[in-house]
Amino acid sequence: MVWADNWFGSSSSVDGGASWSTTGFQFLSVSLTDGTVLAEFPDLQVSKFSYRFEEKTSETVMIPWRNIPSNWNEATIPYGTAIVLVSELTVLWGGIVVKRERSLQGSGLSLTLATVEHYFDHVYVKDHSYSKRDQCEIVKDLVSSTLTDHRFTLLMNVTSSRILRDRTYEESSEKTLLSALQDLSNVQNGPEWCTSWLAVDGGRYRPVLTVADRIGSVTPVTTFDESAMTSFKVLEDYTTGYGANMVVAVGSTSGEDQLRSDVMTVRQSYRPVIEYVVRASESITRKDTLDAHAMSALRQLQDGTNTVDMTLDLMSAPVVYRDWSPGDVVSWDITDDSGRLEGFNHGEARVVGYDIDFSGSWTVTPVLQ
Repeated sequence: MVWADNWFGSSSSVDGGASWSTTGFQFLSVSLTDGTVLAEFPDLQVSKFSYRFEEKTSETVMIPWRNIPSNWNEATIPYGTAIVLVSELTVLWGGIVVKRERSLQGSGLSLTLATVEHYFDHVYVKDHSYSKRDQCEIVKDLVSSTLTDHRFTLLMNVTSSRILRDRTYEESSEKTLLSALQDLSNVQNGPEWCTSWLAVDGGRYRPVLTVADRIGSVTPVTTFDESAMTSFKVLEDYTTGYGANMVVAVGSTSGEDQLRSDVMTVRQSYRPVIEYVVRASESITRKDTLDAHAMSALRQLQDGTNTVDMTLDLMSAPVVYRDWSPGDVVSWDITDDSGRLEGFNHGEARVVGYDIDFSGSWTVTPVLQ
């Protein structure tokens, strides 16, 4: 395992403007064990790539047999290789090859690619006990100890936290690394983490795990101007789960022995009571941990979900991982003489993911929190 604890920022950035060069795009196959570039697939076909904070995503691509590199077999070995989309030295998206399909009659090689979180869901944490420990250091230790001798060349960027936590993990619980990280991040004021890919010395590409109390900027790093937008819409959603103003978290057992949090409420006299039950992890045995889960859910749900959905032209919009990254705050500015977007024509929000769409005109859609 390789560590880079002092690597900071939106870091695979390179000098240059915010415009895209179609000739600068490359689909590269890289080794998961050492990051070496194995092949380039200039004819690779894909409709969309997606990334979400602290979640796994996957996409299917197709590589036509015509002009395919002669070492395609080595360069697409499932769980031995990854495909990264690169613009100059900026890695826009990367995915591990988790499925490979071919047929005698088919016109190409079909690959399913999954983000690094997929790998985290296929390794298991061992016995650990932490007392009054920096929560980001807990994440670092869980990851490093779990991946020891696993031949997965993960870089880490860990920022210290002032929040101390007690945690116990048992190998017998068969808890995946992904579920352990998600449980810890989902408590109130829990640590944040995300993955990306970085070009490193020697022309190699490595996956990176970033951990901090808060990842990214607290003020806008760029503005999405109306001139770069292909669409803009607002959704105010109070359907199932959203808008809950009374939340309780429950443990794994049932009946009288079920561990339950206190009932968390927020006063909203203009609305009726809307309840929500959080089904927490089976490994939780402390009531204060359930209380933290319930309070975190209440804060997220109490005002419904207001979603700003903007789609940007890929060739003219600020570039992901160069001008902005997941975790950063961005702003937008729209002329709204009609008043249809009252309250939403100007604003700022945090990016928690993105979609790059190659169907039709190429677009990028930041997922805003």
